[in-house]
Amino acid sequence: MRRSNKKRFNRPTQPQQQEGMQTNMNNSFGILPAPGILESYEEISPGSVKTIISIVKSEQDHRHRWENSYLRSMVNNYRFGQILIFILSIMIIYAAISFVSIGENLMAIFVIVFGFAFLAIVALANMFNKKEAMRPQHNHNRNFNRNKKK
Repeated sequence: MRRSNKKRFNRPTQPQQQEGMQTNMNNSFGILPAPGILESYEEISPGSVKTIISIVKSEQDHRHRWENSYLRSMVNNYRFGQILIFILSIMIIYAAISFVSIGENLMAIFVIVFGFAFLAIVALANMFNKKEAMRPQHNHNRNFNRNKKK
């Protein structure tokens, strides 16, 4: 006899899973569980709510430190990029002046046009990527907002 290809377990469909996630998210307050769950933790193990709150505070402090260091590194990268573009601009101008001084006018025009075109492309690419790189994304906030709209 042949077995059927039907699944043996009744797994929830995608909409059912999303509804469950939405109700779970609505009952909790950010990182902390819902107040009813906290009360049950306190009944089972006295003092556990204080421990959970201290853990949440330390996690929040860690996240703030991480975000600040991330933003500082983004600012440093941006400044470093500006310095490099300035140095490349000076080098392009110097090369063009050098070519003009030896009588290679066509080569000087070539260096200026393609050098500054390259810098313009890099600047445009940086503008488009800058919006995505401004702040780190947290998955739990994104899921909450997505589920809340439905």
